[in-house]
Amino acid sequence: KMADGGVVVLDGSHIRNALPNLQQKLEGRHIDGQISGSAFLALAESVASSILFDLALPENLKTLVLQRLQLTDNIQSLQLDSQTLLPKLQEYLLALAEELKGASTFFS
Repeated sequence: KMADGGVVVLDGSHIRNALPNLQQKLEGRHIDGQISGSAFLALAESVASSILFDLALPENLKTLVLQRLQLTDNIQSLQLDSQTLLPKLQEYLLALAEELKGASTFFS
C-alpha cells in the first residue's frame, strides 16, 4: 500500500486483523521448549514489525507496551513454554494495538 504512494494509518487495526493468523506465523519459527523474556521480546517485536509493513517499533512505544503489560521490571525473569507463548504474544500485540490506537506514533 505504501509502495503505491498511498497513506496507511497505523491505528492498531492491522494488528487486530492479524491476530486470527498468529498461530500460523509462529509455526514457521520452530519454537520449542522454554523461551526467555528477552527472546520473547525479540519475537514479539519481530512479529509486530512484520504485521506493520516491516517498520521498526520505536523505543518509546516498546516501553509503553511493557508498562501496559506490567512487564518492565520482570521481563528478564519471564519464562514461557509452548502453552503460554501464544496467549502472551496475543496480549503483547493487543497492548501494542491499543497504544497505536491512542497515540500518534512515529516510525523510522
